[in-house]
Amino acid sequence: QVWRDMLTDLTLRFEALIDSQLVPTEPLRASFIIDRASRLFADQNPLVVTDVGQHQMFAAQYFRIESPNSFLTSGGLGTMGFGLPAAIGGSYGCPDRPTILVVGDGGMQMTMQELGLLEALNLPVFIMIIDNSTLGMVRQWQTLFFDEHYSQSMLNNNPDFIKIAEAYGIDGKEVFSAAAFDEAVADFQSNPRPYVTRIHVETFENVFPMIPAGKGPGDLIMPGFEQ
Repeated sequence: QVWRDMLTDLTLRFEALIDSQLVPTEPLRASFIIDRASRLFADQNPLVVTDVGQHQMFAAQYFRIESPNSFLTSGGLGTMGFGLPAAIGGSYGCPDRPTILVVGDGGMQMTMQELGLLEALNLPVFIMIIDNSTLGMVRQWQTLFFDEHYSQSMLNNNPDFIKIAEAYGIDGKEVFSAAAFDEAVADFQSNPRPYVTRIHVETFENVFPMIPAGKGPGDLIMPGFEQ
């Protein structure tokens, strides 16, 4: 019972820490918009799929998963490009549930040709492209441990993801605000179908906790490290 009480206390403290950071900003923060998606889809028992990278860590922390077998992610192998094909497969197997894909601007460019298959199958997949114009996890390591030497991690020439989606016959929306995101979710929920959102977020938001390479749990870096 002591162990369970301690875990309950830690859970409540962690949730309070998270909630204190969930405020709308300009630009948006990935943590905020993923938490918002979790709340907006809470009563629909969604299947949540991620690609690989910083957005994956945010999704694991901020998306509240209420049912078993409802979070698909490439954890151990860490395969960028996994997200969209996995979302198609997951939605094909669970067509009565909305599928939400959280994917970065880097990973999306690795397998986005599969939008053609998604449109052909007309599956209810809501795609959240977390566009921070960087390979977020690599950039975070370079910020914290390599004196901000950003080698091949900044994506300053991303394509127009919405035009690409439209070329495949898929509806989409640019998102710069919480209100615009709410509109996109409402549009999707009123008519579940393939849908792409490109969510422009803060470039230098970091995700914690993290353990530096070669270190152990005692060296865990916690939220607030930057301050």
